[in-house]
Amino acid sequence: MSKQLSVTIGIPTYVGGPSLVNAVKSIRQSKGAEAARLIVTVDANPLTQDVTKALTAMGVEIIENKARGGQVVRLKQLIAMTKTDLLITTQDDIRFESDTVQKIIDKFMSDQTITMVGARVLPDTATTLHEQVVEVGVKLTLSIGGSWNSGDNYLMASGRCLAFNTQFIQKFSIPDTMINSDAFFYFENRRLGGKFAHLPTAIVYNKSAQKIDEHLKQSKKFQLSYDELSHLLDIDFDKDYKVPTGIKVAETAKMLLKNPVFTLLYLLLSVYTRYLGKQIFKPGQRYWDTDQSTKRV
Repeated sequence: MSKQLSVTIGIPTYVGGPSLVNAVKSIRQSKGAEAARLIVTVDANPLTQDVTKALTAMGVEIIENKARGGQVVRLKQLIAMTKTDLLITTQDDIRFESDTVQKIIDKFMSDQTITMVGARVLPDTATTLHEQVVEVGVKLTLSIGGSWNSGDNYLMASGRCLAFNTQFIQKFSIPDTMINSDAFFYFENRRLGGKFAHLPTAIVYNKSAQKIDEHLKQSKKFQLSYDELSHLLDIDFDKDYKVPTGIKVAETAKMLLKNPVFTLLYLLLSVYTRYLGKQIFKPGQRYWDTDQSTKRV
């Protein structure tokens, strides 16, 4: 039997409160992470003593950075620090299932040509109307992404949980000013000849944004992504970035039949956020206000 691959799990954070502690607890309780190296890199906003104490008790290495760099700079810091076979990057408001880490490890061990794995990111149970509407959008994206090129596309590369062959990701050329690193990592992995795999059985959960302005911020981020990537990468955007219309229409129709009311509400919300985002978007904005509602426990 092949030797278990060694793993580093890294979390960049700006607002690392109780949700960060809960995220780390879920990771430590996930099979395969018992001996993993856990690193939290803090982006110029110091953790409280209580949070620091709780993380230290779980064997977390805390890297305090005095200067604000942004999420991508902290991800690059994690990449440079990693010496294990694999690096799993995640966020401070997620929850791992009990076998997520092991399933990621097993996927790399089953196919040594794989260099990047995307977990399946699902919303936590919806408790508000807004969450129920946003949940439809998340599930619609998953169904569209799963039907497009057998899941090998940037929609399935969510920064909520990505895993990499360490030696391979350390070859990436990553601009500090990158906004949508999820899509960039997917295309950079492919540019260098890597192989991506979406792993639907490796599940993490995250809480949906509770406020319309937080949802708008995410919409703005993805509106920027197309222009941002077009300046950084040499790819066929019609083929590799734009979702095939047939798949989009078919999956939306299925969702309408399954959940007509909330799907219609989501489509209206989507139109609204895309229109409003274009009106107020400021090009070149490097830092984004961190979601607060997703970090409440």
